Amino acid sequence: MKIIDSTSYLPRILGTPAHTTLSSSLHAPASFSPPAARLRFPIFVIGAPISQQQMMIKIFLLLQAIANGLEHSSSIKWLQIGRRIGGAALAALQIASNNPVLRQDVAWSYSAQEEKEKARESVYEVWDLLNKYYYDTSALRNENFQESRTKYGQGAFNEPEAAGQARAQVVKSLKADKYTRLIDAAQYEAISKYDILGIGLILQPGDDGICRITSPPLPGSSAAKAGLSVDDTIISIDGVDVKGLSSFDYLDIVSKVGGNSINLKLGSGRELTLARKLDAVADPVPTVKISQDGTGYLRLTEFNTRTDRRLGTILSDLIDDKKAKAIVIDLRGNGGGAFQSAIDAASYFLPTGTPVVDIVEQEKDPGSPLRSTFRAKDKQPPNHKIYNFPLELWIDRGSASSSEVFAGALRDNCAAVVAGKQTSFGKGLIQAVLGLIQAEGGLIVTVAQYYTPANKPVQGIGISPDIPLPTTSFFAPISLPESTKVQADFAALSQSCSSPFPMSRTTK
Repeated sequence: MKIIDSTSYLPRILGTPAHTTLSSSLHAPASFSPPAARLRFPIFVIGAPISQQQMMIKIFLLLQAIANGLEHSSSIKWLQIGRRIGGAALAALQIASNNPVLRQDVAWSYSAQEEKEKARESVYEVWDLLNKYYYDTSALRNENFQESRTKYGQGAFNEPEAAGQARAQVVKSLKADKYTRLIDAAQYEAISKYDILGIGLILQPGDDGICRITSPPLPGSSAAKAGLSVDDTIISIDGVDVKGLSSFDYLDIVSKVGGNSINLKLGSGRELTLARKLDAVADPVPTVKISQDGTGYLRLTEFNTRTDRRLGTILSDLIDDKKAKAIVIDLRGNGGGAFQSAIDAASYFLPTGTPVVDIVEQEKDPGSPLRSTFRAKDKQPPNHKIYNFPLELWIDRGSASSSEVFAGALRDNCAAVVAGKQTSFGKGLIQAVLGLIQAEGGLIVTVAQYYTPANKPVQGIGISPDIPLPTTSFFAPISLPESTKVQADFAALSQSCSSPFPMSRTTK
């Protein structure tokens, strides 16, 4: 066999010294020199017969070159295929060698190299996610962040045991808001209570508008049990074509249909029905009561996967069955939760199509941020709409995020009086939780800023109360106001407030 050297660049071949010329009499060396940055790629020409051992060595070299090339692909699937081919290459060399020491050396070298590559890829992954989704493009353009991918990626390659610190340094270099951060595996799993889909998937549209699974399915979820994986594409959700839609639109589809399962059609043609897991989280409404004169009270502690159904059931019980004349929703200490859940909750008190919140995402073109309006949705039986019903919301400094989305939507649309001693917290940013492929845990990224329907910013400002509460302490008891007082406050709001939001605004 004759081997012709090619000087064109290919990724490293494990254990092959640079500029090595192989001949038909080559036998595997007892040890390997460090991988070289360039190689002379062997091209095989049919000639004289060679031994099985020599052939397996050459197969190893060829497969390893292909594997390393695929591992530099931007596609997760090709990267994974490359690693499988690399494993096959190692097996070929093991078969070729009758030397157990050689086999052990090769296995150790391949494992060490793979660990280095994975450490570097884990840094690249964090940088790429931040660069794609972080809402503040001015922060993305800072020099420290732009250089951090190469700098800390190489650092992780050199010291794989320090890869976690390298990933943290990438996030730090962005100088992002305090909510953008890395989380460990336990924290990532705990956040699953805000999974509105309920099937353990994080879906994002690609640049081509096609819906993709972008993070590993949550352990134990129906998606994980069905064998779904990163880079699988989704054609439709519950029969609705999702090409060109946003991740918020995906949630809209599921929320509108409801039910205990979701139907997915994959790009492969496979169709699945996945069970939703929605009831394994804490009750978001632990306290419900009604006063003798008809003021219904409910304490809403967070916006999670159960909030929509629980709120519908409780409102129906208080108003339809117990004939409440006014409602108080206590949002004190409610730190937020799922963004979509707040929209669903507000939809009980607003006509279908009423603006609930505006969000501003990362600009695709300089100076042109993407702005979208999310609107109240039509609820399905047995949930009941409640329009123009005397409603009072209690807030404090602990009311944040989705609580402020909810309160801002109802107050700006003249649907509720806001009562409190202080303004709310002032968290006007929206985060996405992204699972990591190359490392355990996930990355929380701020993806958008939101505004109330009256175009008022919330970040750093909060929601101001219309009327006072007698105490700032959540633990201090407050007597329920008489229903006539809530009715009077609501009537005063109705007279002084108008909802000047035309239904022609862009709908999401």
